[in-house]
Amino acid sequence: MPELENWKITSERFVAFFDILGFKELVAKNTHSEVLQKLGILKTFMSKLEKANELETHKKYKIEKDQTKSVTFSDSIIIFSKGATYKDGLKLFYDCYQILNNSLNNNIAIKGAISFGKITVDLSDHYSLANR
Repeated sequence: MPELENWKITSERFVAFFDILGFKELVAKNTHSEVLQKLGILKTFMSKLEKANELETHKKYKIEKDQTKSVTFSDSIIIFSKGATYKDGLKLFYDCYQILNNSLNNNIAIKGAISFGKITVDLSDHYSLANR
């Protein structure tokens, strides 16, 4: 799988966790399609971030397009860096900035946290299912 070529399953890495605020109320007060549309905005944006490596910042620091991977589940977004390098941290922080900016521009209240440590991330099933 080219998407996971240089990824170690267990590694020191950065992780960011975002949660949509008021999701229960969002679901209660809106139609299914309206909720899906809001979540789709974030999911589409996350997909673009994973593939982004054309920006000047990315070129300057030689950030690879697969430097981060994200997973969405219900109203949560989790972003993992490939490893513990400066480039990994830079890409994760850039992704976080872009998610917050995109959320605010689309009136989606969101909160999050960033951490670092030894983390196991096995996305092989996730990516093999997505590519079927």
